Amino acid sequence: MEKQKDVININKDYKILVNSFSKKISDQFFFSKEFFNYYSQSNLDFYFELLQINKNKVMGIFPLYFSKNNYYSPLKGTYSGVYFDEDLDLEILEHFIINCNAYIKTKNKFEKIYIKLPPLIHNLSGISKLLNIFLRNNFKLSNFEINHHLKVSDEKYELFLSKGNLKKLKIAEKKFTIKEDDFSKIDEFYNVLEINRRSKGNSISMNLEDFKNFTKEFIKNIKIFSVINNDIIIAAAYCIRINKEILYVFYWGELPAFKSDSPVVYLSKSIYDYSKNKEIEIIDVGTSSVSSIPNHGLVRFKNRIGYIESLKINLVCNEN
Repeated sequence: MEKQKDVININKDYKILVNSFSKKISDQFFFSKEFFNYYSQSNLDFYFELLQINKNKVMGIFPLYFSKNNYYSPLKGTYSGVYFDEDLDLEILEHFIINCNAYIKTKNKFEKIYIKLPPLIHNLSGISKLLNIFLRNNFKLSNFEINHHLKVSDEKYELFLSKGNLKKLKIAEKKFTIKEDDFSKIDEFYNVLEINRRSKGNSISMNLEDFKNFTKEFIKNIKIFSVINNDIIIAAAYCIRINKEILYVFYWGELPAFKSDSPVVYLSKSIYDYSKNKEIEIIDVGTSSVSSIPNHGLVRFKNRIGYIESLKINLVCNEN
């Protein structure tokens, strides 16, 4: 879908490129032009890049998607908002955000802007700067979700487990095997995740066709783990390398018949060991709340297998 390009001048040192898709700022998955173009469905979507003119370097990215009379960042995906270089001056960052918001008002009528920021553990300093800017410029907190993560270290994963889960892990390691990146069984892999979600009264966010298309499109960023029993997948984890430091567990779960064996603990250890080998610093296993209300059973489970809490903040700006 061809989008209209434009330029917004800030000062002699910086300008904003609109839908130019000119540079690759880094390996930030949810801010990449590839991710934006995969989900962009409207000519009123905008991909803003902050360019430092003298260095010809993109210093910030702000993707905004238009849908159902509102703007979203992201439209799909766990988070977005604004990504910026750590050396970017705070005042310039604010000019970037304000100018982007002003620009979309000149191009389209809309009701609200919804922004999902990354969990604070991803970048406490950077997200603190963004919150300061957004909250002073008509944005308000909408939700503040509990998000769980584990920092990867030289410690063995077993040290993070409760006694009960340590026992389950030892049994699982004897009973089951782990396979990595077996995309030949992607239908069976998906089925495990779908059954797990349905057993808990939830639905999975992608149907099988979307799941396979997404996997094919972003295969370089995808890492999958399967727990195998008698050549059958009984538990699965679908992970995304969102940057060089962070692995995000997008989906994971086991078949209900094997819940008492807790093969997810075995998955978690395998993910941790893989992350250690790949010099990944943080494993993000997603939110444990809905509309800010904690799922206390899920919180306890994640705590008992080593994961701790961080806030993941959502913002809204009402343009009426």
